[in-house]
Amino acid sequence: MSLTEGTRLGPYEIGIPLGAGGMGEVYKARDTRLARTVAIKVLPDLLAGDPLLRARFEREARSISALNHPHICTLHDVGQEGSVAFLVMEYVEGRPPSGPMPPDVAVAIAIQICDALVVAHRAGIVHRDLKPSNILLSGRSGAPARGGAPNVKLLDFGLATRAAQAHHSQVSIDATVTGALTGAHTIVGTPQYMAPEQIEGRESDARTDIFSLGCVIYELLTGKRAFEGKTASAAMAAILATEPRPMRELQPVTPPALDWIVSRCLAKDPDDRWQSVRDLRAALERVLDEPGAPGGVSTAAVRHRSRAPWMVAGVALALAAFASAAAVRFYSDAPEPDARVFTSLFVPPTNPANPPALRLALSPDGTKLAYTAPDATGRVLIWVRSFATLDPQPLPGTTNASAPFWSPDSRHIAFQADGSLKRVEATGGPVLSLARAEQSPPGSWSVKDVIVFTADTGLAQVPASGGSVKKATTLRTEQRERLHLSPFFLPDGRHFLYAAAVAGSVIKSIRIGSIDSDADVVLLPEATSNAMYAEGRLVFLRDTTLMAQRFDPRELKLTGDAQPIVEHVQINPSTGTGAFSVSQNGVLVYQVGATGGSELAWLDRSGRKLSAVGERASYLDIQLSPDGKRAAATVLAENSRASDVWVLDLLRGGVRNRFTFGAVGSGAVWSPDGSSLTYVVTRPNSVAIVRKASNGTGQEQVLFEDVVDKFPLSWSSDGRFVLLNEVTGALRGSLLVLPLTPGAKPRKYLNSGFSEVPAEFSPDGRWIAYVSNEAGRKDVYVTSFPELSGKWQVSRAGGDHPRWRRDGRELFYLTADKMMSADVNGSGSQFDVAATRPLFDVRWAPARSVYDVSGDGQRFLMVTWDPSPAATGFTVVVNWTASRK
Repeated sequence: MSLTEGTRLGPYEIGIPLGAGGMGEVYKARDTRLARTVAIKVLPDLLAGDPLLRARFEREARSISALNHPHICTLHDVGQEGSVAFLVMEYVEGRPPSGPMPPDVAVAIAIQICDALVVAHRAGIVHRDLKPSNILLSGRSGAPARGGAPNVKLLDFGLATRAAQAHHSQVSIDATVTGALTGAHTIVGTPQYMAPEQIEGRESDARTDIFSLGCVIYELLTGKRAFEGKTASAAMAAILATEPRPMRELQPVTPPALDWIVSRCLAKDPDDRWQSVRDLRAALERVLDEPGAPGGVSTAAVRHRSRAPWMVAGVALALAAFASAAAVRFYSDAPEPDARVFTSLFVPPTNPANPPALRLALSPDGTKLAYTAPDATGRVLIWVRSFATLDPQPLPGTTNASAPFWSPDSRHIAFQADGSLKRVEATGGPVLSLARAEQSPPGSWSVKDVIVFTADTGLAQVPASGGSVKKATTLRTEQRERLHLSPFFLPDGRHFLYAAAVAGSVIKSIRIGSIDSDADVVLLPEATSNAMYAEGRLVFLRDTTLMAQRFDPRELKLTGDAQPIVEHVQINPSTGTGAFSVSQNGVLVYQVGATGGSELAWLDRSGRKLSAVGERASYLDIQLSPDGKRAAATVLAENSRASDVWVLDLLRGGVRNRFTFGAVGSGAVWSPDGSSLTYVVTRPNSVAIVRKASNGTGQEQVLFEDVVDKFPLSWSSDGRFVLLNEVTGALRGSLLVLPLTPGAKPRKYLNSGFSEVPAEFSPDGRWIAYVSNEAGRKDVYVTSFPELSGKWQVSRAGGDHPRWRRDGRELFYLTADKMMSADVNGSGSQFDVAATRPLFDVRWAPARSVYDVSGDGQRFLMVTWDPSPAATGFTVVVNWTASRK
């Protein structure tokens, strides 16, 4: 029965609805006698209208009302107004818990649930419907929650029953109430959280609640249900016949002891579970008290570091420990503890334009983390999370930000957005633009108030207050360098580490540069990632293993052997930069997990996913064959040190045929008749544009070879020309035309001095759609071919990756978050753009050709991004050097 606002049920005045479920509708209400807010559950008509059921329900309600505990939602009253039967309960402002969350917080919440269940079980009451939606996390602390974790309220004992009576349907309400609500022989509970004995209709007791609590803890830690199923029957079948994945596979920082505790909760046989909630609670307490446990905070370590004077009371357990530890190490000479302390932070996934290596930055004082993530509207902003508070704060004015990095005093954050390098106070304030800078890995801010960042011809430097941009390093074209990236200042504020990448953007070496001269020192001649410095150590990746090696910043020399810190750190597939950050006082943050997370999928014009194509992998350079039956793609290796050209058979579910072996192959484009592919092969000392039969037979025919990076973009409809991208600097490329005649060499076409790629021939070969940053941002333009006779702007608010419909009457392109369509007409000597409109929201990475469109323009083959492989959270380690003295 639905009630309208203002309805009176005795002394209770109904307010807004709060929710509804199988056991009734819940409303916010006001007790007019006591002037207090309450929650009222209105019971279903079938229950309220049956005197026998009503009497039984009232007896059960009286038992539950006797449960007086801070973590149990209090039942105040049971009443009836006319035909409306209702319960009056304590009103609690809060939210259901949702994972993934740090292990310490999850355990603290679970302990509070145990406290509530101990009281209920002692009274002989089994809840029988434990699930996240029956748990509320409240900011108000009726009893002190350990470590400042949210206060728990356990709700909805509507399916609860006396343990001694649970298996006797003639005296229990489960058979009667549930039969009335959902039909005869319906099983009581929520399928995904039900114990096997509930599913099989056997006796329920306290151990039934322990199973359900195990499901809840599993979900809080991993963000995944322990037992999945698309239907209730499938979920119940999974509970009866399968085992959940170990939590450490989904959340690597889970303490092994906690994995074992939860697995015992989830035992199929009640005799194999914890036999009482008190025993389970004691085991959970030991996890929190375990010194140095990964994912758990040592309470001894917290006490040892408790001298931080600015520590705020009532903060989340894990974050408080880290803030305290970091502050002590930064501001005092207190002796360092011997043990490292771990925890994890979870942040919302963001779009792949911000891979992990571009997302996170730890403040130099180790007390704050800056990262990029979407807000409620989907806008990507910089968020700042102090380890002394529970909630991160967004920074206004940082929309579309990437690659944040800190000032040396930890008071300001620099970042890149909208084609500029910018800065803002970490607590918010005006945003200052410092220099032009396209999206690239983070820069570095020195104690001399100089910022070094990636530019076209190497690294550039600019005063932190803004001003003239000067050269900091120069690309060595004779060594085929194409990118200098990821600078990191050393303590003197003049020298900095940086990575040098060669053809294909693959990092080849770590060097040391200076803001005073162009001279440098090769530190690691065979590197695979960027590097940072902290506490006498160089920190870098070797493939995906984070390493540390002693380094003297005065002598600029390494000593000793590199030692592994952690394996499987995420990397940015396009560069090899790693998802890690260090403070200057012993705090380390990193993100582990699979680097990939993309798949090919067909989408319709509304963005609805029609079907997935092929295996999951890191895909780039997507191009459909002229007949639409196949697709060419570049597939990146997991460690980004290699890539290969593959052709996917779309009629056979994406079966792949590999074209390149033993070299870096990429950028395949189809000939007009679909018989050939042209792609680039990157060798140690050259790059070659080659041609090969699209069925994979025969040898590669070298069309052109050079030492400068070049990538095919498009093949003209008459088969005479191929458009090439010649990489002319870190952030841009020039558009070249390669005639397909023996001995021909490519020639520059636009020669504008700005970036001119990506680009694509129109279906009739008379036009070229391309992307230029001449206006300070990327926009889509069209120019004529084979002679330059005009230029027309297509996009009005930024654009990238243009693609033509087969008839040439529609042009598609991407903005930061939209797939766009433009109605165009190029039938005459002039090119007309009639209208542009958004088609659907997209999440895409800034890479070459992340989609193609079917000939009729109705479907899109697109690299879609799944955040789940990257959703393992950030691991934070205090005193990470303790084991590396």
